[in-house]
Amino acid sequence: MRSSYWMAAAVVVGATAWVASGQMPGRAETEVEKKPAAIQAAPAPAVRVAESVAENRARRIVLRGRTEPNRQVVIRAETMGRVATIGAGRGSAVAKDTPIIELAEDDRPARLAEARALLTQREVEFRASRTLADRGFRADNQHAVAKAQLDSARALVTRMEVETRRLNIRAPFAGVLESRPVELGDYLKEGDTVATLVDLDPVIVVAHLTEVDRARVAIGQTAVARLATGQEIPVRVRYLSANADSATRTFRIELESPNADGKVIGGVTAEILLAVEQVAAHRITPALLGLDERGVIGVKTVDGGDKVVFQPIRIVDDGPDGMWVTGLPERARIITVGHEFVRAGQNVRPVMEKAGDAGGKAS
Repeated sequence: MRSSYWMAAAVVVGATAWVASGQMPGRAETEVEKKPAAIQAAPAPAVRVAESVAENRARRIVLRGRTEPNRQVVIRAETMGRVATIGAGRGSAVAKDTPIIELAEDDRPARLAEARALLTQREVEFRASRTLADRGFRADNQHAVAKAQLDSARALVTRMEVETRRLNIRAPFAGVLESRPVELGDYLKEGDTVATLVDLDPVIVVAHLTEVDRARVAIGQTAVARLATGQEIPVRVRYLSANADSATRTFRIELESPNADGKVIGGVTAEILLAVEQVAAHRITPALLGLDERGVIGVKTVDGGDKVVFQPIRIVDDGPDGMWVTGLPERARIITVGHEFVRAGQNVRPVMEKAGDAGGKAS
């Protein structure tokens, strides 16, 4: 009897604990059924969007290059002699035919005078020989000797005059005397370096085009070059290589810019912006860019059904006023705030930006 009492008491206590724990089949089933309904009832997240309309924008090729002189020449001595006069210093701007150095004459004036005297003698001898030959008193071969001696004397005078002119070494064109390794008293031999002259007007900007971009550029096309010095200069294409470099598979391009004041120097790094075609593009801030699961760059927009769409884009221009991209529809609602927290295909509640909002602007 006592055993039956304790058994009944244990059953009552166990049933009470089970009920208190809430582990009743009906209640668990009801909660499971209610959870999906609660999830479905959650409101769509709000995102801020801006209406963007495509505008015509020039697609630009951006090249990296450097400035170079229009031409550069190493001036060399054409005769031997001692440096007697210095006409221009290193770094100085010189006009065409400006004397750079002058070599000592030594005995050259005397030799030239001697050559001219000999020429005078040969001219007299030749005139006499011709008179005799015309009268039949001189053989043709003897007259030919007189003619040869006259020609030789003329050639000697010419050589001496050229030799004398070579003593005065002048600038072949206007430019800047980049270097001049000789000093007063140096002795030069024929072929020795006298100076290096560079012409920086116009200044040249040199870069290299890819095989794809080569077909988009033409001689005479204009562009803008931004220099590492902070200068921005207009340039014009003057040369395009017709043959690719065998190592890099790129094509040399040269652009020129007037530089009469000499403010642009050679050897400066340059960024060249070449406009090649007009495209319909949207202006956005770089903060709106993101990557999809494949690593493709793009922006998130909201379609007509208020679903998020990831739009791959291509950057065509970038500047202080924003970034210009293609790949979007002509009109697009671009997510400007909240794009980090939503995914493609998700329903959202778009909130249009108002004029003057502080959020990032799409355009």
